[in-house]
Amino acid sequence: MRRIKFKSGLACLIFAALLFAAIPGFCAVTQTAVIATAAADYSSGAHAVASVDPVGGPRVVETEILPTISDIGVAAYGQYFYRIEKFSADNITKFDISAPDTAIWQYSTMDADDGDTSCNPHSMIFVSAEKAYVLRLGSTKAWIVNPAATTEDDFKIGELDLSDYADSDGIPEMDTGVIVDGKLFITVKRVDRNNSWAPTNTAYIAVFDTSTDIEIDTGITNADGLKGIP
Repeated sequence: MRRIKFKSGLACLIFAALLFAAIPGFCAVTQTAVIATAAADYSSGAHAVASVDPVGGPRVVETEILPTISDIGVAAYGQYFYRIEKFSADNITKFDISAPDTAIWQYSTMDADDGDTSCNPHSMIFVSAEKAYVLRLGSTKAWIVNPAATTEDDFKIGELDLSDYADSDGIPEMDTGVIVDGKLFITVKRVDRNNSWAPTNTAYIAVFDTSTDIEIDTGITNADGLKGIP
């Protein structure tokens, strides 16, 4: 792990996730950025953490933490962050920001009926500390999960079915999302993986009620007869 100190204005970083943690004995809340990094030749990847406060710097950055594949992303909720290993790795690892090099758990995102095809988890969107959605690019099913689960058997608690959005390649290519006013908005790319991922179909935003996990009919007329927003 490398520790680097940056002065303000000397470096530009893209922060993939921000975490907030209270300091014992103080009322202030500090922020730390978690960054997914990849080698220039995509031969490997790792995560890094960077100080955010004070706003004007300087920054302290720790890099090359637990090297792995290059196809990774990160998500965060509260004091925890989650490293998502995507194509052909198919897992999520939980960390506490106070110990960014020590995994709390690592759980698979593969179902028994996924076979040998990577489910390719792309993002993790949080309702609370005990409920989140894992969007799986290579599947028709998003997972509903409990991030606080202490065993892998307790991690997956449900599914969202997006099979109606599947195109000719059999999958809808769900990618990322956001929760606003109790509604989960999911981007569904509907690209053709059998044709170099060409954007041959209309993309959609599918909308789900986070209290019932039932898809909402947005009432927007579209040629595909789907409930989402084209």
